[in-house]
Amino acid sequence: VYSRFTFHSINEAKEDRTLDWIEEHLKTDGCFLLEARSLNDPMFKQGEALSETENFTTHYRRYMDLDKITQKLESRNFEIVYKIEDNNLAVYKDDNPYVIRIVAKKL
Repeated sequence: VYSRFTFHSINEAKEDRTLDWIEEHLKTDGCFLLEARSLNDPMFKQGEALSETENFTTHYRRYMDLDKITQKLESRNFEIVYKIEDNNLAVYKDDNPYVIRIVAKKL
């Protein structure tokens, strides 16, 4: 399962339902790959604050906490194979977001 810049576009309740679905349907040794904007992203404090992790600039975004999403995956029977939180990973034109990348394997 591959998710690139989608998890930061849904609220946490939808994230939890999606993670539950992935846990239920992904086969053993299958991988879940995640990339999403981090709490360290420069856009995090811009626009209208909707909650501690959500804002609205030109559209809705929810910024992710690496430790929290890692714990959620591990609690759903995933092993974290790789994780990084940095910029220069998803540069697009003038946008250089600070992102989380995770590769998790279903146990």
